[in-house]
Formats: sequence, C-alpha cells, structure tokens
Amino acid sequence: AAPAAAAAAAHSPDSSAGDGASPSEHHDKSTEEDQHHHHHRHHHQHDHPSYKQRIAEYEREFLSATVVYASPMARALQTAITALYDHPAVLSRGIVLLPLAREIKKSFAPDTVGGATGDNVASRAFEHLEKLGAPLPPGASPINVDNLEVSAPWWTKLSSLDSDSELSERMHDLLLRVRYSDAPVSVLVGHSLFFRELLRRHLSASFRRAHPILTDRLLNSKLGNAACMRLSLVWASSHCIVDATLVFGTQLAATPSRWSGCGADLPPKQ
Repeated sequence: AAPAAAAAAAHSPDSSAGDGASPSEHHDKSTEEDQHHHHHRHHHQHDHPSYKQRIAEYEREFLSATVVYASPMARALQTAITALYDHPAVLSRGIVLLPLAREIKKSFAPDTVGGATGDNVASRAFEHLEKLGAPLPPGASPINVDNLEVSAPWWTKLSSLDSDSELSERMHDLLLRVRYSDAPVSVLVGHSLFFRELLRRHLSASFRRAHPILTDRLLNSKLGNAACMRLSLVWASSHCIVDATLVFGTQLAATPSRWSGCGADLPPKQ
C-alpha cells in the first residue's frame, strides 16, 4: 500500500508582482543559522504572537479557496473526502477530479494505476472508506464529485512508465489549469512524488537562493502523509513557484512510510 496523499494549497498573486516579489512571500526567511537553532527555539516560537498570527492567516487563506482539486487515485480522493468534507469549497462546489495531478509512475507497481472511470471513481472511494470504518461523520453534507475528466481511462498503463517529456507536459498543463481558473486560491490534493517533481521543475531561482537548506530538503525529501504545503505562484516565467511553506504541522518524511487500508489505489473490480 502506498502512502496517503499529500495536499498543497496554491495561491496565485497578480503576475505583475514579478518573480520573487509575491506579496505573500513573507514566510520564514531561514538561514543556515536559523536552521541550526531551529530545534532549540521550536517550543518557544509556538507562543510568539507573530507565529500565531501567521498560522491564523494560513487558515483563513486555506478556507478561502474556492476550488478543491484531487487526483482521482483512490488514496488522494479518500484523503480529500475525509480531510476536506466540511471545507467551504467542497460544500458549495464539491471536489473536482484532476487526472493531471495523479502520482508519477516510475515503476511497474500497480499502486500508480487507476481502476475506475466516471461515477465509479467516487463510489468506490466512498465504499472503501465505509469498509475501513471511516465514513463521513453523522450529519455531514453529501459530497459532489466532479468526474468530467475521468470519463475515460486517465492513468498511465501498468506496462508503461511516465517519460520526462510526458511529465513536463502534464505539469505545464496543470499550472495552466491553475493559472486560468477563476480561483485566486486553490487546494490540490495529490501525491508526494508529484509535488516534489513539480518543485524541482518550477521552483524559482530567487527562492532557491534565499532558502538553500529548505530547497534541498524540499527537492530531496517527501511530504508526509496528509501533509499540507502552501505554494505562491507568480506567472512571470516557467519557474513560477516563488514561495513554498510547510503549514499546519507538516513534516517532510525522510523515508517513504507504508500504510495499509486507504493507502493503495483500488484494484479493478472483477
């Protein structure tokens, strides 16, 4: 079984801000010294007014998102359902399945291959959550799942792998989708390898220079299960990610963790 999906919030400021000049790029300007003393001051910063203010700001921004996208792979959709069932965007619009956000297929393992299309993608995710004893809380509103983009097989075939050119095209298309949507803030529930590769290809030079240690960690580690990373995007160049911040207690996983149950994608029904 593969790890549960990771979640990222994408904020799209005005492109006129320019690379590295995002109005939201005010997060931890960490230096090597900051990183060295991180563990010594960690328990103090949680009580600092500016820290609490920043967390409150992240929460407000996260809840202001007007669209929630999710990879149609079972583990990502199940994460979106259980974590975001009462998010305002889910209550008003539902969850939009986005095959562009599916996990990268680098091996012939079946956990990166889908097993359903159309209405079956959502119905099987809900059925499996019921079997796991993890249904929606009593009184929760029914969740609409937009399956327009999964009417046909949307996954990479079991016998194939994602090529570098295919990944470049897919990530380019995903960024265009975010850029030209009507949502200034979006939530995307996807997968750790996909998010890491997205950063490797599209993280701005200004961020890399300002945060060399964090950059190294982001590009060589993986987001933990059900993690959340806040991204700021400015559409001045292909390296449009001008800020990346781990939020809501998110940690980077040094090694892949393996979970049973809703971790793996569901095999096709016989």
